Parts: sequence; C-alpha cells; structure tokens
Amino acid sequence: MPRTWRNFDPELTLESRINRMQDEMYRLRRTIVSLVAEPYQIIIDPPYDFTREQSRGWLNVVAHEIIGLTKPDANGKTTCPLCGDVANYAGSMGYAHPEGLHRHLTGSHNSGQCPVTYAADGLRRVQHREKFPNEYGPYCCD
Repeated sequence: MPRTWRNFDPELTLESRINRMQDEMYRLRRTIVSLVAEPYQIIIDPPYDFTREQSRGWLNVVAHEIIGLTKPDANGKTTCPLCGDVANYAGSMGYAHPEGLHRHLTGSHNSGQCPVTYAADGLRRVQHREKFPNEYGPYCCD
C-alpha cells in the first residue's frame, strides 16, 4: 500500500506537525548561517537582544557591512561572498558593486535574494516574533 500523508504520522495532530516543521525550518536556517565563512558569519548571525527599530533595519545594516568587506574586481563587479552567486543575465561576471550586491543581499528591486541572507533574516523574524508578539496576527508566516 502506498504511503500517504494521512498514514505517515497518524498520531500527530496538525498543530504538532506544524510545530515540528517550524522547528526543522529553524534548524535548517541555523545550519545555513553556520556554514558561512567566519568574517561574514559574525555579521549575519542575528542578535538575540535588539529593539524593534534595530530588528526592522537589521537586513539593510547587514548588507552594508557585507559590502564593506567585499572587494570588487577591476570591472566593479563581485560575486556574492555568502552564496557565490552572480547576476543572472548573459555575460554577467558578478553583481555591480555596491548597488547590485546590495539588491541581491536584500532581495530589493525585484532581485532574487541571497539564500543565506534569506535564511538569516528568517532567524531574525522568528526572534522578532518571540520578542514582539503583539505585532503579528494569528496567521503570520514562519
């Protein structure tokens, strides 16, 4: 008989399954952040103690710090130091430094966000939600 979701873990309630998935997501994000090279890992690991305003502006501050550590090549281009990605258009040798890299790190301007900063920002969102629970409705993400 083929395995279906219904008989995969029948003893778990829907809430238990969601809690387990949230825990697995947290662990995966933590793993991604831990695999980053040392100077960048310190920057992208979200702090546990922050104000509401610091939390909201955290990703932008992190992007500027990463850009400060990244040196462009002779053409003013650079690969993402966290994920190794380059801009995805023909002939691209990297992201324009600093604006193109900033867009990649933050996911702004319809740019694909760096998966490492996305994971780190997910950790920050979880911590923000725990610290400021009244800012979220009952159906919030993460």
